[in-house]
Amino acid sequence: MQRAKMRLGVAGAGVAGSLLAWRLVMMGHQVTVFDAADESDERACSHAAAGMLSPWAEAETGASEIVHLGQQSMSLYQQWLPQLSSIIEFKKQASLITAHPSDHTELLQFSRLLARHQII
Repeated sequence: MQRAKMRLGVAGAGVAGSLLAWRLVMMGHQVTVFDAADESDERACSHAAAGMLSPWAEAETGASEIVHLGQQSMSLYQQWLPQLSSIIEFKKQASLITAHPSDHTELLQFSRLLARHQII
């Protein structure tokens, strides 16, 4: 059974909103993106974080499912990038975690957490 094509609105033109709008258009829907900022506004999150995914940083406060979904998202990004009309640089690199000496206990706890998730 064929799904009905819909007219949809997406609030926010950041990384998540733009990605959602693009995938909906790829599914055949008519999409309008609404954003308070002009697309050239360098204060927008797309300019600052540039679509950064850091699922391992979520391990501290998020459920294991969040880490797993973040890792899946990284794989999806790599699959979808060749479909875009402009070249987007994708890098899969490590994160640098630093801590003040007084936060040594929290750093050790975070290190153990990452080990449990088999990240380190």
